Amino acid sequence: MKHVFDDELFCSLKNELSEVSAQIDAQSAKLMGLIDQKKEYPLS
Repeated sequence: MKHVFDDELFCSLKNELSEVSAQIDAQSAKLMGLIDQKKEYPLS
């Protein structure tokens, strides 16, 4: 029984990590886009 619970917990954590990783990737892409815009249009 414990082994089944561990497998379910592992799968759940793996899925959660995949979601968080995807969110980080998306935010990183947005940030890189903003950095590129800043390079193209400096304030000074």
